[in-house]
Amino acid sequence: MSVALNLYSRAPDPWTPELITAADGYAQLVGSMVLTHLDLAELEDAAAGLYRNMSDALVAERAVGAIMHTNACSEDEARRILESASRHRRIGAREVAETILRALVDVRTTDQGSMS
Repeated sequence: MSVALNLYSRAPDPWTPELITAADGYAQLVGSMVLTHLDLAELEDAAAGLYRNMSDALVAERAVGAIMHTNACSEDEARRILESASRHRRIGAREVAETILRALVDVRTTDQGSMS
């Protein structure tokens, strides 16, 4: 995969050593962001594959556990939250559960990345 960053100027021959250094810094930032995005996409694909291989009941149970943990609520309350989200969004409980679990993967990845 290749990524290109084009920089333009309205002035002729604006490339001072300072601007070249700044441009190099921008290029490195863009490269880092692309790699981070690709890493996250790979992680999301792995998570999606994991969820596809789980039964509906197991995905729902994991999501209920996650809801209980994040909302400090009972299992019954967590199930009601999951069912309510499914009804309000007019999508299946499994899809809501997968969305919750993917969000947790994203949060953990973001938190770990910010700790580095």
